[in-house]
Amino acid sequence: MHNLLKKRFGSSSNFDFEYVFNLMYSVYSLPNIILPLIGGILIFKYGYRIMFLVFGFCVLIGQLIFAMGCSCKSITIMLIGRTIFGFGGESLNTTQFSVILQWFAPNEIAFAIGLCLSSARLGNVLNDVISPRIATVK
Repeated sequence: MHNLLKKRFGSSSNFDFEYVFNLMYSVYSLPNIILPLIGGILIFKYGYRIMFLVFGFCVLIGQLIFAMGCSCKSITIMLIGRTIFGFGGESLNTTQFSVILQWFAPNEIAFAIGLCLSSARLGNVLNDVISPRIATVK
């Protein structure tokens, strides 16, 4: 996606694009230093079902805003979308783990969490492979 975004935004300075591209990861990661802790408290207070929907909605809205920013060629909108996406992203993992703890026996939890993480990483790999091909189709 790096090359496609670079071509889309046609930055005249390579440093500016690289800074913005890395900033997209930073605005996702920085809030997630503390948000999973807050998400855990919210899960405890409101329950995993409600918070699963809230965090999933943040991921959905963040991705839609990011895609809209890419369509409009607006770096600012894209960064806002990544930030909102980040609000839900890692907290959604915390919610998944609380669901796993509710559904699986203590001797099955490690396998269930491993399976959950493996399927999430498989989704990341498929996204990295498929998205550039979809973006180049005209």
